Amino acid sequence: MHDAAHKLLYSHPHMVADLLRGFLPDGAWPGFDFATLEPLPASHVGRGLQRREGDKMWRLRARAAPDGGWVYVLVLMEFQSRVDWHMALRVLTYTGLAWEGLLRWREGSGGEEPPGAPLPPVIPFVVYNGHPRWTAPPDVSELIVPTAEELAKLQPSNRYVLLDMQRAETGGVPEHNAVGLQVALEQAMLEEKLPILHRVEAVLAGAEHAELRQAFAAWLRWSLDDNYGLFAGGDEALRRELDRMENAGEVVAMGSLAAERWKERNRKREAQIFARAMERGMEQGMERGMERGMEQGLTQGRAEGRTEGLEFDRSLLANLAGRRFGADAGERLSALLAGVTEPERLVEVGDAIIDCGTGAELLAVVRRIVGVVNSAG
Repeated sequence: MHDAAHKLLYSHPHMVADLLRGFLPDGAWPGFDFATLEPLPASHVGRGLQRREGDKMWRLRARAAPDGGWVYVLVLMEFQSRVDWHMALRVLTYTGLAWEGLLRWREGSGGEEPPGAPLPPVIPFVVYNGHPRWTAPPDVSELIVPTAEELAKLQPSNRYVLLDMQRAETGGVPEHNAVGLQVALEQAMLEEKLPILHRVEAVLAGAEHAELRQAFAAWLRWSLDDNYGLFAGGDEALRRELDRMENAGEVVAMGSLAAERWKERNRKREAQIFARAMERGMEQGMERGMERGMEQGLTQGRAEGRTEGLEFDRSLLANLAGRRFGADAGERLSALLAGVTEPERLVEVGDAIIDCGTGAELLAVVRRIVGVVNSAG
């Protein structure tokens, strides 16, 4: 579903243009003629008739010739939700197959360029929205064992551009850039998404963006369900309403519905936590009224009490974080604290809740605390 949502979104030239406008590496980039953007088949067939499926491929004209003249440029896109260590090799393969396909097209139909014309340059993009940091090498040369210079210079070198949705910097990206808004939505907590969705509707207003609004709504629906599980298992009425919002491209309405369902889920969760706390309190009161057992029983009771106490402390900290920074921050903090069993670390987390100014800052501090615990284990 991840690939399908992104393929649909990047089937629109507006998204591809904004990707090139906002997320190419720093440097002097040639002028692009975005009016010439056209999709090309991303299903490649090699000369041995072996089919390889890429994600998206486009071409457009750019002033990239040495004399400033126009040349065609290919834009390859691969969408990833997991880290693929050999991604650079896949990109190299798709690049070679794209060139082979172009050569066969020239040979078969005569095309615009003669058979001996140079191959077009390629801009390969890898769009990644997974939570772990992307660690795969960006250049295929880094996958090859180091060798002496004479042998090394015979090896291929081919680099892709990585767009890490969870960590991309958007400070220099214009506010009306649709890809920049998608990145902002990926990085925002649920309570922070609605203002961004209002900007999405404003940027994509107009009849010319009707299909793109639908695609954006389809991606948003998948993203909200994938990250928060807000729509899975809903009744038929909910499904019909979501279908209606998606077909109408109503991203703000969909975000509002998600926020309401998130608040309701957390109200139920808080009620359950309170009920469990009351139940534990009654049990502890009964235990205090009972005679002390044998030493083994006392030791076991202490261990069980310590475990329950830690669970209660973790739930309390997550609840406090949710009340201060929003339910999304509380939910993420709860997941981070699941493996923390050292009371002093939980005290550090409590201090961080007081000291930090934003939910993102809190989660970054807690990740460092959890990292210390993991390395100690």
